[in-house]
Amino acid sequence: MTVCYIDCVTFWFLYKGRGVMFGQFLLRQGVISEPQLSEALTAQKDLGKPLGETLVHLGYIEMGVLELHLEQHLLHHAEELINDPDLQAV
Repeated sequence: MTVCYIDCVTFWFLYKGRGVMFGQFLLRQGVISEPQLSEALTAQKDLGKPLGETLVHLGYIEMGVLELHLEQHLLHHAEELINDPDLQAV
């Protein structure tokens, strides 16, 4: 159930236009370069995999690095969701 909750959190923030896309997050963290992101986004369409898995498939990052940064990215969004005044109980 945690995975579903995390996916819902990610969707909520992307839907509200406040979330940083995961590829941009990795770029800002210095994990990947702009050309690597661009290539991975193109390959993602052909492979039909999530961006993180595509980056691992292409050899740009290792699975452990993906898991670490995905956790950081999602935790940041979860904190924003918890503190969202639009969602506070009345």
